[in-house]
Amino acid sequence: MAYFIFIIIYSTMVNQEDNINLDYWYREWEKQQNALISMREERFDFMLDVMESKFSGKIKALDLGCGPGSFSRRFMERFPGGMVTAMDYDPVQLKIFRETFKSSRVEMLERDLRSDTWDSGIAPGKYNVIFSTTALHWLPADRLMTAYRKIYRLLATDGIFLDGDHFRSDSIPEKIDEIYKFIKNRYQENGLSSGAMDWDAWWNNLRGTGWAPDLFQIRDERFGTGGHDQKVSMEEHVEFLKDAGFSIIDFPWKYTNNMVLLAMV
Repeated sequence: MAYFIFIIIYSTMVNQEDNINLDYWYREWEKQQNALISMREERFDFMLDVMESKFSGKIKALDLGCGPGSFSRRFMERFPGGMVTAMDYDPVQLKIFRETFKSSRVEMLERDLRSDTWDSGIAPGKYNVIFSTTALHWLPADRLMTAYRKIYRLLATDGIFLDGDHFRSDSIPEKIDEIYKFIKNRYQENGLSSGAMDWDAWWNNLRGTGWAPDLFQIRDERFGTGGHDQKVSMEEHVEFLKDAGFSIIDFPWKYTNNMVLLAMV
């Protein structure tokens, strides 16, 4: 009897692994992100345009905090000869990326950007471009400073760093910040009204399928609960980049406090 029960339980676990449509969950991730992050596609396009203005052919890129591969996929579509190293510490999102995108042009690494060793094994000057989107706000100030020093070391002589994210400023008046918040809330209300899941719903619904409970447990242990914005100001970003060695720093694209940060060696 115990053997029979074991077979039923094992069969159910296998079926959950086999039957889940991870392509669906990736598409729902994209809908969710586009609903919550204003002008996300426009921001992506701008970042790719910046890269195309400087590079072509076999461009080598590093994606920091790649998630399920949202920007890496767009990068490889824009640059058919490009190679990308995609790095994240979230086992759930990396699994989705691995299972839904197969390419010899992408290398996926499970690394913690908060550690001192996330760049181990990577040669200095390897990458033409290092980029990140909606990820580095998870790093506290001291870890961000360390990350920028590593990024500078990993970039080629003509390399560039791009970060698309929401940036807070110490100098923005409260009245302007209130306008930004209103516009962001209105954008999200409109986006979610189209049927997209919000952040919590996407995670809870995926977890509720019973898929990969071991990965969810690891994720919970690594990131815990609650907000993850470390509230590092854009002024601090600039200071840390200068300290790392970058000579040119700009915010060439902006929609309220949603910006693209560009730094050049």
